[in-house]
Amino acid sequence: MVVGVGLNVNVKAFPNEISHPATSLALELGEEISREEVLISCLRRLELRLAQIGSDFEDLLEAWSARCVLNGNNVRLDVGGITRTGRVAGVSPQGELLLQTATGIEKILQANAIRISD
Repeated sequence: MVVGVGLNVNVKAFPNEISHPATSLALELGEEISREEVLISCLRRLELRLAQIGSDFEDLLEAWSARCVLNGNNVRLDVGGITRTGRVAGVSPQGELLLQTATGIEKILQANAIRISD
């Protein structure tokens, strides 16, 4: 499994072309944060969630669904160089993103980029 995560911790300004929706923990909390503490916290949570993949996948999916800001939103996804658009309808029992499109539900296992669209 490969997981890629980009997290802006103490960034205080972004170039104009990405200044919205880009943000950072420092901008959101109003103070700088220890990057080491953020990393340790993320790794601890990742370790807990990885353990659920083999033993408690249903609870993992339920926790993900409860926190997912994509649910119910219109999105644009880059899937292998092809753009897909639709409304996120949730996640399948196998962990695939369910994308409601004009032609029905598509199951998306991997996307290079996901953007909430208007």
